[in-house]
Amino acid sequence: MVISNDLIIERLQDIYERAVNANNRRDFFIPLFEYIAVYDEEPELEKAIKEIVTKGRREIKNQTEYAEKALVEMRKVYKEVKDYIEKEKVTNKAAIDNLEQFTAYEEGQLTTSHGPIKGRYGYLSYVLMTLAEDETVNHLPFVRRYGTVTDEHRIKEWHFSPSYEKWEQETNWLNRIKLTRVWYSWDRLVLFYQIYRDYEKMVKTKLDNNQVWDALNINGLFGEVKEIIDGKRTEGYSEFQESEFKTHLQRLHSFIKQFLSSSQNNKSVNTYSLTDNVLVVNGKELRLKKDTRKLRLLELLTQKTRGVYFGEIVSDIEGADYDTSKDWKNTYYEVCRGISNSLAKLGITDFLIFDFNQAKISPTFKRTK
Repeated sequence: MVISNDLIIERLQDIYERAVNANNRRDFFIPLFEYIAVYDEEPELEKAIKEIVTKGRREIKNQTEYAEKALVEMRKVYKEVKDYIEKEKVTNKAAIDNLEQFTAYEEGQLTTSHGPIKGRYGYLSYVLMTLAEDETVNHLPFVRRYGTVTDEHRIKEWHFSPSYEKWEQETNWLNRIKLTRVWYSWDRLVLFYQIYRDYEKMVKTKLDNNQVWDALNINGLFGEVKEIIDGKRTEGYSEFQESEFKTHLQRLHSFIKQFLSSSQNNKSVNTYSLTDNVLVVNGKELRLKKDTRKLRLLELLTQKTRGVYFGEIVSDIEGADYDTSKDWKNTYYEVCRGISNSLAKLGITDFLIFDFNQAKISPTFKRTK
């Protein structure tokens, strides 16, 4: 279905106003879900989201590259440390436990609030720190491959993952700047939308991939969503704060209105005219036979810009004594299909909007005479 950008904005505006004028969390988040659902339906909104996502990817590009390099560096060190502990028969429990935590991260059995990069770095550096500070066994020659450690077993710095340091700097910058970016607002809004819509599917996918902690995290998020929808007051830390999400919604809505208005202004104007039995669409002519259903239906459609219902126009086209036992809806559906097929041969594919009940000329086309 083709809908003009003005109509899309109007539809979004109605839902937006219901959300921002809500008196409680439930009445805010339910229209918020409706608002994001519209983006699954309209091609013009898909274009807008593609631009938003592209902007986001461009800004997180450096962070992503540093993260990938840091993982390679840390996995190399992890293997070397693991081999060392096994070869030297290290019995330091803290070192072994933290190495196992890193292993659990690699196998998808563990997640932390620090995230996959910082989490891994923390466990690995803690293994090395524990070995460095162990004065019962001299691990200093090995540990000094990965950092600067004094003879007094004091750690000055680690340098086993140069890319991690760059990732951390980039992440600190992004954590500040994302609060002003529409791509971050989109990510946050979609998180709520997906948890609301696809909770069961998301949990199953995580469990099927043996990502138990991720499944538990999704379960926790859905618990909060359910409390919102049930109208309960969420206690403690809240992932879905109404004030935060209202800001995200306002930022997205402002961007979308500007995008759609600009897109509408940049579009070439679609025009049509119907004179006698000649339909002209964007300068291309379609000649129709006189006194046919196709021509009579088009004449009605050019008069009734909001469209027609097939059940209401039978007498206008067939005459007052039409056969009431006939399925006219199917007849006019085929008439519309015939007109569309003829226009498609001229390269015009979106002139008519129709189904088995009604038809109209797309609002994106303006009549010239």
